[in-house]
Amino acid sequence: MSEIKCQIEVPSGLVGEVLSFLESKQAEHGFSEFVRTYLEEVGTLGKIKRGKRVHVNVERDRACFRNLVFFFRGKTIEGLSRQDIGEYVRYRRSRVSDSTIRRELAVLSAAINYATVQWEWNLTNPTLNQKPAQNPAKERYLTQLEARTLVEKARFHGRAPYLWLFILLAINTGMRKQELLGLVWTQFNRDTASLRLHKTKSGKARTVPLNRVALFALERLHQVRNGRYVFQIAGQPIRDIKRSFASVCRLAGITDCSPHTLRHTFASWLAIQGKSLKHIGEVLGHSNVYVTERYAHLQTAVLQETVASLDELFESFFIQNQDEKS
Repeated sequence: MSEIKCQIEVPSGLVGEVLSFLESKQAEHGFSEFVRTYLEEVGTLGKIKRGKRVHVNVERDRACFRNLVFFFRGKTIEGLSRQDIGEYVRYRRSRVSDSTIRRELAVLSAAINYATVQWEWNLTNPTLNQKPAQNPAKERYLTQLEARTLVEKARFHGRAPYLWLFILLAINTGMRKQELLGLVWTQFNRDTASLRLHKTKSGKARTVPLNRVALFALERLHQVRNGRYVFQIAGQPIRDIKRSFASVCRLAGITDCSPHTLRHTFASWLAIQGKSLKHIGEVLGHSNVYVTERYAHLQTAVLQETVASLDELFESFFIQNQDEKS
């Protein structure tokens, strides 16, 4: 189920509230009020994607907007300037990474574009060309020795007995952290050895094939199940593993590693083995092939072996020429 057209009844109260806010196109609108109205509308009606209204989870957008609303409190959306955005970037850089700032400004940019098209507001977009430049990606991935060490240390981690199985699943499926933590048992199909994901970052459902290691991890988790969630404690879903994962990394002597590194490890190992980037992208749930191309440089050795296989076709020719010269 890739896209779902919204066919829902909009609460009359929301209709009146949104209409009263939108009717005065010439009036200036406070930044926080603009954000609140935008989130309410897209949360109820959905966003516009490829000309269609589609359901979206606005919680990620809401989280991104928190710091924007705090910083731009007292300002109007019409009065927002490129200088304001530049000041916001400098303010946030002392606290978070450039990638976080890019996500926050992307959410603001989408909201401004939505208001321009759907509400017919005459707005300029001050975020254009103001996002921090993105450095060429250098993806960190684990060596096989690091991966084994990490699993061994996690296996005997008293406070998080499930963590080693989480790591095994992540490295063998390439699933995102929240996709794994949100898993319920009804998504697991033993007959087809697969997991069916409905809520994904791209908004498209996908099927994740399971190898023997992933099946082993799920079977171990199934033996101690206590509720609908695959990863749970006392029947309640585990919300995050940030602290326990960092603790295990320290015990293993592994630096510059986060749960997302496990996803990169999965993709990198497959790329090194010469697997199709298209197929890797499909398993990872990438929206397009350009995202997967970050792993292309890992296939240099494989490509060298591929062209080297032609050597034998001309081997006799070179040997014969060498003999004639000697």
